[in-house]
Amino acid sequence: MLVYLFRDFDRFIFNNLQYHRLNTIWYRLQGDVSTMSIGSKIYYARGVLSDPSNVSLLICALFTAFAIATKRQWAQTAQVLGARMNIWFSALLVLFGTVIVFMTTPLQNQYFAVPIPFVVLLIVCLYSGIREEGKIYARILFVAVALMSAIFMWPRLFRDRDSICDTSKWTAVSVHNTARNIRQAIGPLNNNESVATLSPLYVMEAGLPILPELATGPFMFRVGDLLPDDKRHSYISSSAKDIHQLFDKTKPKAILAGFEPEWDLPLIEYAKEHGYSLIDKDFQGGILYVREDKEH
Repeated sequence: MLVYLFRDFDRFIFNNLQYHRLNTIWYRLQGDVSTMSIGSKIYYARGVLSDPSNVSLLICALFTAFAIATKRQWAQTAQVLGARMNIWFSALLVLFGTVIVFMTTPLQNQYFAVPIPFVVLLIVCLYSGIREEGKIYARILFVAVALMSAIFMWPRLFRDRDSICDTSKWTAVSVHNTARNIRQAIGPLNNNESVATLSPLYVMEAGLPILPELATGPFMFRVGDLLPDDKRHSYISSSAKDIHQLFDKTKPKAILAGFEPEWDLPLIEYAKEHGYSLIDKDFQGGILYVREDKEH
């Protein structure tokens, strides 16, 4: 994180902080959300934290923190400045991730995934600070909360029992197979050719190059028109207003649409206006246009 921060401070701040403000403005322009107060966000977060798996993480974090809060529980290695720095640094990462979550409007459950890896890291660092004779109790607690999480999560897993053994329904397998079909339909690419899409996962899984301006899919694309032209180019992004200009410059070999129907219309219009051939095949809901080379 620090490497990217000092490599380009302006882009780092925009990508991690300022973008969320633009995204909130976009939601308001769509009329889909009203302003959420910090109180309503905390109330929403309380519901997310009540999930058994999240409760388990909090229990582990609080127990290990309490265990090293007394001098008797500090391990000798934790007296070293570096060991304590690990704890403080991981705690700051948790705080940083939490701040980012609360900057987003509206809040959604998946946003709380940002600080969770840092919570796990914090638990590991705290655990290393406990004396050896106290670690047995921490291990017992970890096993207990793991079993508790498994018990509470079992109904959710059991609900999807029919698809567990059918590998074709697994998301990873489905995306991989779709990406393979897309690659076969596009054929070989020449140097500097790429695929334009607001669903870059399929193209990347196919091992094909994508346009950097569309690397974030619809997320940067939909707020692009809220940025000045110079900033939009500086952040290597595009928007519905200048997507045709981008395509005129880059001349993508293929255009993949259909997965983002709300935003794919400019891409489809460009493909039709510039003689791209529609591939008569279903790509799990995707629509593929391929440019015919003139020499053919």
